Amino acid sequence: SVRFSLGADPLLSLSAGGSFPIAPFDKTLLPVEGEALRTGLSDLIFAGRFKEKEDAVGIKLPIRSGHLMWSDVVFGSIRRSATIRYTFPEGTRDIPWNELHPDDVKAILTVSSSPFLRLSKGLRYLLQYPYGCIEQTSSGILPLAGLRNLIREGWIPDMDLTETDRFLKPGIERLLSMQTDNGGFAYWPGQIHADPWGTIYAIGALTQARLSGFEIPSERLKKALHYLTEAIGREGKTDSSFRGHALYLLALNESLPPPLFREAYRDMGNMSREGALLLLLAGRRGNFVPIRELAIQTLALLSRPQETGRRYTFHARYREPAIALMASWSILKDDAISGRFVKRLLEGMNRQGIWTSTSDTGWALIALGDYFSGKSFGEKPVKITVSQDGRPPETGLIEARQSFSLQLDPQTFLRRPEVKIEAETDSDLLYTLSLTFPRVDYGTKGYLRGFRIHKIIENIDGTKEIRVGDVVKVKINIETEEPHRFVVLDDPLPAGLVAINSAIKTEERVGARETGGPQEDWEGWDPLEGLFKFVPSFFEIREDRVLAFRDQLWKGGYQYAYYARAVCEGDFIMPSTKIQLMYEPEIVSFTPVERVVIKGRP
Repeated sequence: SVRFSLGADPLLSLSAGGSFPIAPFDKTLLPVEGEALRTGLSDLIFAGRFKEKEDAVGIKLPIRSGHLMWSDVVFGSIRRSATIRYTFPEGTRDIPWNELHPDDVKAILTVSSSPFLRLSKGLRYLLQYPYGCIEQTSSGILPLAGLRNLIREGWIPDMDLTETDRFLKPGIERLLSMQTDNGGFAYWPGQIHADPWGTIYAIGALTQARLSGFEIPSERLKKALHYLTEAIGREGKTDSSFRGHALYLLALNESLPPPLFREAYRDMGNMSREGALLLLLAGRRGNFVPIRELAIQTLALLSRPQETGRRYTFHARYREPAIALMASWSILKDDAISGRFVKRLLEGMNRQGIWTSTSDTGWALIALGDYFSGKSFGEKPVKITVSQDGRPPETGLIEARQSFSLQLDPQTFLRRPEVKIEAETDSDLLYTLSLTFPRVDYGTKGYLRGFRIHKIIENIDGTKEIRVGDVVKVKINIETEEPHRFVVLDDPLPAGLVAINSAIKTEERVGARETGGPQEDWEGWDPLEGLFKFVPSFFEIREDRVLAFRDQLWKGGYQYAYYARAVCEGDFIMPSTKIQLMYEPEIVSFTPVERVVIKGRP
């Protein structure tokens, strides 16, 4: 017989152990039963003894709540004192605290005398962004590399150089892996054709990384700059913003031929304001034009209103104000003029500390970081007191170039969502209140904005029950009333299912063509379902979810389907499935949280 035992873990309530008979040259199944109690990373130890032989194995098992977790950030400023209040969405008071880890529900208050506190949330958002097309990867690298020296000097709260470089290095490697034969960069890994605007973002990110001290292979960068030079004569002929970006990047890399600049400079009156401002920045960088002439041209451009009704690449509506700030501060060094664009950017920052998307968040951060890095701030320590209802006040000291962070008691804050701050200073201080909590209302009822979405799990053998070893078909039905660009479908798996990866790859482009259209969709029509097939431009299979990305989605009904295997008996939470526009994240829909039961074999 085999003696089996299981090491205890506070996150799980498990029953196992005892002696199990086993015949010669045979095997036996050792049952373990129980349930998950709390979220976190459990540490299990399975041990066995057979006669005089024994062995053990340790397994780290992540336990997730299955709730639809939500994050929010409140920004503000205080002078002497302020009371911060928050309104939680419906149902939040019903949070099941006994099911959650303390880190699942958090309320963290951070106070700082430096404006860089405003930038830290945007940087953190880019660090943790879960997807990775060429733009998203580049937009994460761009500000992190551009602000790397400020992070090294301790100016940006909650950021350190080790974490920054741990993100930058693999990010740079991912970008280089997406370079195509002609020197440009594909939108998704595995694609063979370069995406012109994706290439602009990639070269911008690699250039900032090089300027911040990272080693970028010179031949790879040279090849990319050659692509840019040729693209000016193609895409640049009809897109003056693209032309301006390309010229500016060539100037940053000291590779802009003077004749190419002069030709564009003569044609500046026909360029968009964004393209023309980048052209002037290129002239400043390459010393092609006297500074006085550049200043006159910059003032004239900044007096022009921003183009209305314009469709910005990657929905980057705040990229142009960011470029205007870069031009005004680099060329004019005028606080009054630059301050207009600082105000515009800061007003455009949403409650999470980001702008509309990864695309303009990266540009806004690097422009604001460049502006604020030339400023001086108070160097005296500031004492603050934080009071929460029913709890003793807590005090802290904000040292120069530092911030003070305090984790509030989340249950107390949920009961009465307000906190009071008092500061012994007459100067303005900035604060952020970062909140993490389950979105109970969305989890219970779902949420629809821009899409209708429904998820079905069917056993392929036609039976209603699912048993261990069965293969199931996961079907996600989507309907939209209007066409969309750059859609992500994010489907978390119940813990008892494992996605079947027929491609034996964790990420792959699967669409038949890199530019879809109505004809491509008709070719994917499923007459049995009465829906188009949601053929992804790219997909990823991760440990706990399946991700499918679509560059273009037309009006109509779609179905995305994949197969999974039932691997464990039990009653499991089926988390919310999400569909969202990557560059308009407010257009998002969720399915309600449900349950799936997997039965054992007789």
